[in-house]
Amino acid sequence: MRYIIFILLLFFPATVYSQQYFDKSKSEVKKELEAYLLDNKAINPALTETDSTLVLMVNDPVAQTARFIYGFDRATGQCNYQRTEAGCNSCYKNYLNNLLGQKSYDWKKINENQYVSKFADRLLLELPVEAKDYSFALFKTQWTKELYDLLLKD
Repeated sequence: MRYIIFILLLFFPATVYSQQYFDKSKSEVKKELEAYLLDNKAINPALTETDSTLVLMVNDPVAQTARFIYGFDRATGQCNYQRTEAGCNSCYKNYLNNLLGQKSYDWKKINENQYVSKFADRLLLELPVEAKDYSFALFKTQWTKELYDLLLKD
């Protein structure tokens, strides 16, 4: 049973940590995460809310805990920030590799700690400066094509 739960956790990043929440309202994201809670009771998920964030905490008895934080723009009310905090290095690498492996974003490394998606998606991925910090953040940006092109220049 423990191995089944662990295998399910390998697919967890694709299900929860997905860019499908960007540009959605807080109520839309909350509704989708609440549906996720109902379908995944084996990993003990919990959802908390503040005025500008939703935080999904996963407390699996076999694997480490993880937090997925969704931030919302105060002006538009839309999701524009996602942060993943993993409980261990291998969990962190699993989440990060899942994200970078999504070919549709055509990730490009611009420095040691940042990646950008193709221009149409306008995503910026920031990795931790400290190797012991098992988290990364993803931002929906509003940059122009000119600024995007400047980011990609050597």
